[in-house]
Amino acid sequence: MLIENVADIEPFLSVVQSHYKPGWIYRGVGDSSFSLLPKVGRLEFRSQYSIETEHLLLQIFKQRAIRHVSPQPTSELEWLAVGQHHGLPTRLLDWTYSPLVALYFAIRDHAEHEGAVYCRHMKRGANDFDPFDIPEAQKYYPPHISPRIPAQHALFTVEPDPTREPTIANLVKVTIPASAKCDLRVRLSLLGFHDESMFPDLDGACAHLTWRLKHNQGAWTGPQATKK
Repeated sequence: MLIENVADIEPFLSVVQSHYKPGWIYRGVGDSSFSLLPKVGRLEFRSQYSIETEHLLLQIFKQRAIRHVSPQPTSELEWLAVGQHHGLPTRLLDWTYSPLVALYFAIRDHAEHEGAVYCRHMKRGANDFDPFDIPEAQKYYPPHISPRIPAQHALFTVEPDPTREPTIANLVKVTIPASAKCDLRVRLSLLGFHDESMFPDLDGACAHLTWRLKHNQGAWTGPQATKK
């Protein structure tokens, strides 16, 4: 794995450009110590994990979710995507086609920790595979079950074994110091990468306004602000 260190947007984009070729995808994490394991394979679920447990978890989710989902998913992959979107532990791992979206997620949280953007190359592949029986990692392009998916230029990866951190050829890890996160978040917000654009719903709008107020971003005083 190649590790690069940056503290601003321009050096970050230079690093991305120096490695780019068609098929590169990106994942931002708020703490650079976080592994590339999907949620279902992480330590907190390790003692309960088995492939049978994973199948049962998805089956129970489908039984409980079916009345809330329209149109109905037509494959296990689509059901996994719905579950992933709503917080279910699955073998899917979130990635994006946009390096700036990944940078936003790397600096959004965990203000006291160094963030990171992982960059990897994957061929396009099929979109109709069995996620529980694959010989090698696959990309999955989810249906737009939520406005967040196109807003975040999102896709998923699926590894053959969700409990084992993958060995990825030519993986690039770009680290961002904790001290740079606050300024980077302001700059990214000015470029249109913020909570409201990444989460285009009321939760995202409120989160963005809360951040702006907390960090005094925008005009909060003056005649218009005090008008009754």
